[in-house]
Amino acid sequence: MNLSDQDINKIADALFERLMKQQEKFEAEHNTFIVSDEFGNSKTVSEAEYLQFELTKLEELMNTYVQEEHYEKAEILKNKIRIIRNKILKL
Repeated sequence: MNLSDQDINKIADALFERLMKQQEKFEAEHNTFIVSDEFGNSKTVSEAEYLQFELTKLEELMNTYVQEEHYEKAEILKNKIRIIRNKILKL
């Protein structure tokens, strides 16, 4: 049975989605989060650390969108940033 590149990519995407769902389920059950840097290094962090990590990434991306004059995208991120900041305050 020969698989085309498209078939292999579909399988890989489906597997990745399943792994991400399992990761989210694990994080929700154990209240721990795993973050990875740009080099592929991973570590387990608390919810507060995870939210701070996400906040930093979103703020950097929002600044990039503003610099590139993609204001609609920046506005969407602004709302996500507000939600994360509220979650941090509630911890």
